[in-house]
Amino acid sequence: MSDDRLSVYIKITALVILLLAPILIASASASQTASGAPAKALQPATALVRHGSISSPFIGVAANDVPPKRTPNIGLLTTVSGRTPQPSAVRPAGRLTITFVTQPPSLTRTITPTPLPSPDLTTASVTMSHPITSFAAAQITTSNVNTLQQIYQVRLPEIADGVAAYLTGVATASGARDLLFLNTKAGRLVALDAADGSQIWAAQASTGPRYTTSSPVVDPNHQYVYSYGLDGKVHKYQVGDGREVSEGNWPEVVTIHPDIEKISSPLTVATAKNGVSYLYAAAAGFDDLGPYHGHVTTINLASGTQHIFNTTCSLQTSYVTDLPNSCPYIQSAIWGRAGVVYDSDTDRIYFATGNGAFSVPNGGHSWGDTILALKPDGSAVNGFPLDSYTPINFQELSDNDKDIGSASPTLLPPVPGSKYPHLAVQAGKDEMLRLINLDDMSSNGGPGNLGGGIQVIHVALGGEVLQAPATWVNPSDGSVWLFVVNDGTISGWQVTASAGTPSLTMRWQAGPGGSSPVVDNGILYYASSHNIYALDPLTGQQLWADTDIGNIHWESVLLAGGHLYITDDDGHLSAYAPGGHVVTPPASGALLDPNDTPNSHYFAETGHIVKGRFLTYWQEHGDVPVFGFPVSDPLREVSSVDGNTYTVQYFQRAEFEYHPQNVGTPSEVLLTALGSFQNQQRYALLSPDQTVSSDNPYTFTVTGKTLGGAFRAYWEKYGGLATFGYPISNEFQEISALDGNTYTVQYFERAELEFHPQNLPPYDVQPAQLGAQRYQQSYPPK
Repeated sequence: MSDDRLSVYIKITALVILLLAPILIASASASQTASGAPAKALQPATALVRHGSISSPFIGVAANDVPPKRTPNIGLLTTVSGRTPQPSAVRPAGRLTITFVTQPPSLTRTITPTPLPSPDLTTASVTMSHPITSFAAAQITTSNVNTLQQIYQVRLPEIADGVAAYLTGVATASGARDLLFLNTKAGRLVALDAADGSQIWAAQASTGPRYTTSSPVVDPNHQYVYSYGLDGKVHKYQVGDGREVSEGNWPEVVTIHPDIEKISSPLTVATAKNGVSYLYAAAAGFDDLGPYHGHVTTINLASGTQHIFNTTCSLQTSYVTDLPNSCPYIQSAIWGRAGVVYDSDTDRIYFATGNGAFSVPNGGHSWGDTILALKPDGSAVNGFPLDSYTPINFQELSDNDKDIGSASPTLLPPVPGSKYPHLAVQAGKDEMLRLINLDDMSSNGGPGNLGGGIQVIHVALGGEVLQAPATWVNPSDGSVWLFVVNDGTISGWQVTASAGTPSLTMRWQAGPGGSSPVVDNGILYYASSHNIYALDPLTGQQLWADTDIGNIHWESVLLAGGHLYITDDDGHLSAYAPGGHVVTPPASGALLDPNDTPNSHYFAETGHIVKGRFLTYWQEHGDVPVFGFPVSDPLREVSSVDGNTYTVQYFQRAEFEYHPQNVGTPSEVLLTALGSFQNQQRYALLSPDQTVSSDNPYTFTVTGKTLGGAFRAYWEKYGGLATFGYPISNEFQEISALDGNTYTVQYFERAELEFHPQNLPPYDVQPAQLGAQRYQQSYPPK
């Protein structure tokens, strides 16, 4: 089970949240980067969201391309990519995930790692000196993906064999910067300016004894970044200047045998339902050499305390010291590209082990070739996990080096019609995909049993799967998709249900093979040596390709801030943008606005300050084009929906509500249903004559309204359900209260879209200024 032969890495993302008036639905718009998180933070491993429409296990994925099914979570993977709600779903009973997530349990579901881009993964919002310029980069869409051009390629100090974490608006000595954090194989953490690849700072805790293919992760508070330093420890650094935190328990030990035990997978972070954030570090070995012991170290980020779960001799709750005498079993590595994955629906972490003995049926405590489920704090009772899945032919797999531990469990979005609400797919070196019911993995009601599972199906052509699969929900019909890359091919699988039983069906297959795939904004990306590809996720048809990168091992694509980033095994970082557009970084030594703080921004345009979670949400979900500038400071207001009092802030085109009971989840900030209020106020007595769009129409069964044409393109680009909610009208003509002109409009729960034919795309569609109107009505000037 040599993980060094693999060529792949993972990318999560990211996550995304859907809210439906008083209801929350998942679907996120991480195309900003959690796929970005420009409005998000992308990181290799943070919590993945199950409910978002995000599709990759990396944090560089965006989740705004699909009418949600479940929502993602933030702060863990940042995120993201797990389950997403269907367009016709009425109130998901339960999970969420992007880029990130936890409360409310019935509304959120978080999936943690599939590393890479995720809401938090890399999208933190700190200070920005010029918010509009900062986020001005055009998002990559199906209409401009074929114009992607390399805007720079820089050489790194050493090879970074993984995916970067991305954070926006970081306050640095030279001003506010969007940063990329990379962990090199030499254990060096490098912070680069995402605009031009220049180095902002670097830190290296140790020069040996080995190397790592791990990736860094950003803290949910966006103030710190964590990385593995080759000395057996995870180190904590300030994001703006790289100063190491050396107080409390930091740096934290994650292996006492760094010369034998390798940290292969990315570090991941998740915020559990109890509101506590945990960091996970998984251990493997170097080329199956030496008596290593696979284990997961879980670190409570608030207290610095640890739990250690040894996959061999799991009764031992501390690191195995005397190798191999203190434990008769060895190996059982954890080295999948997504590392440890968190599901906010079930409030459990999941990971898969590779070679090693499975001794549980004989009364032992060794868990080779097994998927394990633990509490989010990483603890176990008497050495037993909460649940497990072990293939019946585990011994054959171990004997032939065909273990299932070559990949991490991939959490699926909710599958329409399935009687199993929580599903995952486990890939492996045996060229098989296993569809697992996470509520009873072995179908025998507990851990330690053999077999179970819903379906085992062969991946035709290409061989073992060493990459992290990606998931996606098609916004046009709510169908769930899985994308699998191996050494020879990439394939698209649809997940459907018949009589309640879900199954995987391959819809297309193409070549060549490559690294872990990512889906963002309706586009499927992956890389192979010297090549990057963008495909149509429904057909596998190539939309774009580039050959100007080096060899690929674990490296994978990251999408953030309207750019595509990738490292390679020749020691490069390459960046791409539509049309080759380069975002000019602030001048060296530029000062921040004196009214700004690390997590607040003063808008001179309207004289108001936006800070904390409101600023993060504004940045991550579209900023000025979608919400406009703030027109009020935060204030307390009684909700007409549930009668509770919330802190709110008005913007030109929206009203934000802060829900403290949902802290740490995608639903911490919700949008008021201004579209519904305005529609009811203006058309309570007489509904206007409406027209059903015939241009690329999609009819939502929940409201019976049809979305199409330019309105649909805008809705999908800027967050879909998560941002605007369901359409509550069809198109019709309306006189604008702002300028007196007549426009074609369409109402949504949380917005009203206007069509301005005098403007060229993308400015031909604009949200009406419902926030400013509502604020003036509610708080008229005295």
